[in-house]
Amino acid sequence: MPASGATIEELEMIKTYIIVPMILTAFDRDLKVVEQTMKSPGPYIDVINNAMDRASLLLYEIRREFRKRGIKVFDVQQDKDGVRAEYRCRGYVGTIRMLWSLISSEANVRMRAYLGLDVSNLKSTCSPDRMQPNQ
Repeated sequence: MPASGATIEELEMIKTYIIVPMILTAFDRDLKVVEQTMKSPGPYIDVINNAMDRASLLLYEIRREFRKRGIKVFDVQQDKDGVRAEYRCRGYVGTIRMLWSLISSEANVRMRAYLGLDVSNLKSTCSPDRMQPNQ
């Protein structure tokens, strides 16, 4: 277990908790573009809405799991290099930092999966060594 008091699985949940709202924002932005620019947006809107439902459900499940495990994420800040967030996990306080390159790559894979596309040929950057937990 890392010195931060959070397991690798919990760090992955924290990372997902940070990335999924960004994905939802991107889907929402794309939905507006599709609605305004396409002549027959209906099917595309349905696909994007279904993807947003999948992402929202995952976020709901993570929040529920956070309550069970005593995890709280707070003070999420973005800068030119990436995102930094503080978290509390069973009394331990830690910091996680993700670079934009990680976030972009991970969001790309996740968005395709939420849209129902095959992502088996895409390499996820979802490995713990790409995150930087600190105490």
